[in-house]
Amino acid sequence: MSSYISFPKSVIKTHQLKPPLSRVELHVHLDGSMRRETLFELLKTKGLDCPGDGSFKAFERAVEVRQPKDLQQFLAAFSVFMPAVQGDLKAIKRISKEFCEDAVNNGILYTEARFCPHLMLSEKYPKVTAKHVVETVLEGFKESEEKLGLKARAILCCISGLPQFSKDILDLCDEFRNEGVVGIDIAGNEGAIAENGSEVFTSFDKSIFQEAKNLKINRTVHAGEDGPSDNVKIAVEEMFAQRIGHGYRVMQDQELYRKCRDEYQIHFETCPTSSILT
Repeated sequence: MSSYISFPKSVIKTHQLKPPLSRVELHVHLDGSMRRETLFELLKTKGLDCPGDGSFKAFERAVEVRQPKDLQQFLAAFSVFMPAVQGDLKAIKRISKEFCEDAVNNGILYTEARFCPHLMLSEKYPKVTAKHVVETVLEGFKESEEKLGLKARAILCCISGLPQFSKDILDLCDEFRNEGVVGIDIAGNEGAIAENGSEVFTSFDKSIFQEAKNLKINRTVHAGEDGPSDNVKIAVEEMFAQRIGHGYRVMQDQELYRKCRDEYQIHFETCPTSSILT
């Protein structure tokens, strides 16, 4: 945890203080961190559907998870607000820069924001590609770094149940590895069941991560959040994960946890607040 510098009360009264840039944030979703005010403004400006009576309060209620339930409920809000930015590179640039501003206001010195560029596309804008999205986000990050002093990097996400994106994600990770993309991930509804009846996670084409290892692309995997401890085992032993997103259910298998901790040296990206809600 980061500690705060202690200032005299007289200084605090006369200056608007921010926490010093000392924190590191390794697990944050860019598309899950967009400002509500921005999203609501974009929906209204574009004449897109807004929930309830169309007010900002109704929008807030629709996208805020108030009571713990499950990951599926947590992810449902994305369908409400994602149309605000999909296919709109100007909006994507804006939310990338705002993300960095918010990070600095939280004392973040270094952050790795993950997202799936394909989920930011729209059939209404067929000329906008996943590559365009990645380029735009990285441009926003670079401009923010120069202005604000933080370091912002990107992790590109494959998505459970959407294997058609995975090879492109791998290629983009390789292409932009020296321009701000630092790793590959798989996210989504880990506990969902695929059409063929098997768990989405276990039916994922793990060769994508095997190839990422061969290409020396860093690897983190959402596992053991909404799925069993076996998913952590698969992520580490078959997908060569160096970090695990969430991973709480590894505690169901104490021997696996011991191996992750002592032998594999796995870093668990724990996110307590969101995971209480899921």
